[in-house]
Amino acid sequence: MSPFRSFAQRVSALEKMTSLETGISTVIKMSKVPKKETKKLLTARNEEQVRNTPLFQFMQIVFDEIGLGKLDVKGVGKFSYIFSIENSPIPSLIPDARGKTCYITADAIASFFSKDMGLPSSSEEVRCANEGHDECEFLVKINALQAYQIALDNTDKEIIGLKKKDPSLSIEAMAEKLDLDVGEVEHRISVLKYYEILDEIGKVTEIGRTYYKYRMSSPLPEEDFDPPWQMIKEISAAIAAASSFAEAVSERVKEEKKVLTPEEEKMIINLAEEAKKSRSFAELLAKQIKNEEKEG
Repeated sequence: MSPFRSFAQRVSALEKMTSLETGISTVIKMSKVPKKETKKLLTARNEEQVRNTPLFQFMQIVFDEIGLGKLDVKGVGKFSYIFSIENSPIPSLIPDARGKTCYITADAIASFFSKDMGLPSSSEEVRCANEGHDECEFLVKINALQAYQIALDNTDKEIIGLKKKDPSLSIEAMAEKLDLDVGEVEHRISVLKYYEILDEIGKVTEIGRTYYKYRMSSPLPEEDFDPPWQMIKEISAAIAAASSFAEAVSERVKEEKKVLTPEEEKMIINLAEEAKKSRSFAELLAKQIKNEEKEG
């Protein structure tokens, strides 16, 4: 039997997804992240360092409060991440489906990176619980140039400039010129090597020269505003209010019209069919409905 053989099951699943999408939209609108906080995420070079950033911990909190499941990071690259979701509710809404079903979560992650962190990105589900895996995993790829722009600041630019003039300049000499601690310069040098701006012996690479030229001509504006986790109570309240509103509207519709006529059922199915134009849960739902009609 198809997971959406029952019309009531179709409507119930759509209601749940609508509630999730409402929560996601609410968080995205309220969660613009300062570049200095995004920089901390970008310069984290392994999973544990990512988990220790305030930004990732904020993502974990809001994903949980929206109801998307427990977020974790399973892989870190220069311009990519692999995130996992444990206990995602989405596969359970279509338990008999085979294949990747968590489009809404993939889109939520991409939107958070692109709209709130200022990092144009793509996100795709690479493993899904509905394929028999223990959890769902998502591959996020970010725009390299924008990552450079945020991960590296004016001090990094000055280090690159010093290295361009004198590749043999010592860390101690740079610290003195820049009025920084030696440890701070060492850390920045390690980040520049990680991003291949400097090679292993500290010389500026071709990538570094290209970036330096671009940074000089297109510097990012300075920002000064509080990170969204400083208003986590307000965000949590907004998520709860949005979900309550979605549920209240749904319940009111049920109370006013407990039984749908065949014509009304057909209209909703046709609307779902139209939704295939968008890459969302509605698209998946429409495909399931279409399959049912063929089977019937």
